[in-house]
Amino acid sequence: MNRFLLLISFLSGSLAVNAQTISEGTTELGISGFVDFASADDTTVQADLSWGRFVRDYWELGARSGVASSDSITRFRAGVFTEYHFELDRTFLPFVGVSLNILAADVDLPGPGGARGSESAISTGIELGAKGFLSPSVALSGGLVLELASQEIFLDRNNVDDHDLRLQIGLRYFF
Repeated sequence: MNRFLLLISFLSGSLAVNAQTISEGTTELGISGFVDFASADDTTVQADLSWGRFVRDYWELGARSGVASSDSITRFRAGVFTEYHFELDRTFLPFVGVSLNILAADVDLPGPGGARGSESAISTGIELGAKGFLSPSVALSGGLVLELASQEIFLDRNNVDDHDLRLQIGLRYFF
């Protein structure tokens, strides 16, 4: 119990840092992703790399690329995004984001009737998330992402779908 209280105290103190870097002209580098243990292959891993610039205080525009992989699918992504941050206090910043992406995937689902082949799609995404600052230039991020694609390109439990809902976590660096 004492270790648990010590951990909570440490994390609370770690997040007690002012987010002084969320102003016009600031650049952000980010890495984010997820691991899905409930996909058709039991595990799907996705990693994204992003670069953004704050064009106004709390408003960011940027580019993102990434890859997702499992036994049955390999998907590549390239796109643009925007995020708007809401100032509640200067250590915890909720945000809403929108993205536009080009996706390309190689799909090979096992079994009868399993999807096979290469597919390309355009997708739009909406993200609701928050950033918690560990230092003035480093933040942990987390968000709920809904992505809708023009083709069936996202691996689901038993098939391939044209939409994806996921929790994504990441680390952001500001300079």
